[in-house]
Amino acid sequence: MTQVFSRMICCTQELMHHYHEPQKRIHDKNI
Repeated sequence: MTQVFSRMICCTQELMHHYHEPQKRIHDKNI
């Protein structure tokens, strides 16, 4: 159970990172 949960958190963090990267680039472009 704990393993699955930590794996989910890892996946979520990865997804957030991938989602955040393009946003950062767009922000840099706007400036």
